Amino acid sequence: MENKIKYIKFDEKIYAIVIPADYSPEGVDFITPNDYSIQLACMNRPKGSKAQEHIHLNIKREINNTQEVLIFRKGRAIIDIYTQGKKYLGSENVQAGDVVMFVQGGHGVIFEEDTDVIEVKQGPYFNIEEKQKFNREDIE
Repeated sequence: MENKIKYIKFDEKIYAIVIPADYSPEGVDFITPNDYSIQLACMNRPKGSKAQEHIHLNIKREINNTQEVLIFRKGRAIIDIYTQGKKYLGSENVQAGDVVMFVQGGHGVIFEEDTDVIEVKQGPYFNIEEKQKFNREDIE
């Protein structure tokens, strides 16, 4: 039986989405709603099928928060999820092949092994007041 996508929620809001490595939908499954600033989909396409050639046109978009996607290529980690107010919501174990999308709030990652990760988010990161760092131990 294939694993299902896990939505980490608080007060009916999604804070993170974990897509396990063995999740394989029939066809195309758009995971995120249309109001997210990053669109995330899983695709299972049969041999010989085709994604039509296309060009993405320039469209002005307004982005009010940074959403981030981590693609775990090798290794293992634990992700911690927090609300915007730094309330700890829980942790998830992730491994090679898993994909995590941080939708809102805060997060931390503890790498349990040498881990190879691809990060995708709106950018570039300007190293200014775009994020507020904190320690879990200081808020518990």
